[in-house]
Amino acid sequence: GSGFGGSGLFGRSFTEDSTFAAATRAPGLAGLGNLGNTCFMNSSLQCLAHTVPLMRCFLTGAHAPDLNRTNPLGMKGELAEGFGALMGLLWQGGVG
Repeated sequence: GSGFGGSGLFGRSFTEDSTFAAATRAPGLAGLGNLGNTCFMNSSLQCLAHTVPLMRCFLTGAHAPDLNRTNPLGMKGELAEGFGALMGLLWQGGVG
């Protein structure tokens, strides 16, 4: 599922190992590390994470009923769940 420490994209898990403690960081002020050429993806994710209606939808779990888990051509909701897990980490506060 999505949220803090949930199962992430493609069965990977977002845990405390994915973040580092930064007690003075307010919710939403977490950065994303670049791996190779991921800076453009990270900037896009940060823009999506700070789009208030989208952020509220994922942080409250309101997106869950709209996941299409039965489409044989889709990802069974894994991408949305991974994004929700990332949103939870970015907005929990106290992480960098």
